[in-house]
Amino acid sequence: MKKTFAAAAAALMLLALAGCQGKPKTAEELLERVSTALAKTPCTECTGETNMEMSMSMLGQSLGDLELSREEHMYANTDPAICRSTATSTTVTDGTAETTESDVYVLQEEGETVTYTLVDGSWFREVTPNAGLDISSDLPTDDLAFDPAATETVNGTTVYVLTGTMTGSDIGLDIAGLFEGNEDVDLTAMRVDLKLYIDEKTYLPVRTEAALHGLDEMFKQYVESEMAKELEGLDGLDALGDLDMSSLLSIEVSDVVMDFDYLSYKPGEAITLPEEAKAAA
Repeated sequence: MKKTFAAAAAALMLLALAGCQGKPKTAEELLERVSTALAKTPCTECTGETNMEMSMSMLGQSLGDLELSREEHMYANTDPAICRSTATSTTVTDGTAETTESDVYVLQEEGETVTYTLVDGSWFREVTPNAGLDISSDLPTDDLAFDPAATETVNGTTVYVLTGTMTGSDIGLDIAGLFEGNEDVDLTAMRVDLKLYIDEKTYLPVRTEAALHGLDEMFKQYVESEMAKELEGLDGLDALGDLDMSSLLSIEVSDVVMDFDYLSYKPGEAITLPEEAKAAA
């Protein structure tokens, strides 16, 4: 009888603990569970697709239109930390298309984050302190929204939908590297709208959809800054230093759309940097 009572009490306790976990009731609670799950189980394989359109003109004269699309497959090991990305990038400039294949490795060497890139048959090595060694989803920081009563099915998995925003200074992408660390570029000018599809059982992301806004302003700041540097100190052009470049230069970037599907959170095959990369870079 005592054993039966003890077993019943233990069962009730387990049910109570399970009830405490329950389903998340707020966006903040869901975000906390996602963050905890990713800390324990980072993503090891995902695919991504990026699309962007851009046009530039000066003094009303078109300087050209640009379309960029990129498809990539990313892998990651956690011990030791190393990431690999194989990508196909297509650039269309004024109707002329050019496709580039790349193979990128990011790893730690003597305390530094280093990127090895294979493109057009040549290896390049670069110290990249802003490069990430984690391919898991970026998490929103502001404007969080979540309906605990609503679920969807994505890639065969029942998911919660969490939306929110973050700025360019928060996002894990190497945005600073895109602008070569130019201090005149305000990273907060970019806003990222995120939509995360979260596995309702594991709280791990299944898919992320990101829309980047404000890149046109950042590109404009970058171009204006670089042009000002070129004009600085040139004889006869001092007066141009006071010229408002914003009245002359027009840059338009469509909202950049980036979609990621997270394929695995299980340990994958070991990623090894090719010996030829070290020898050639």
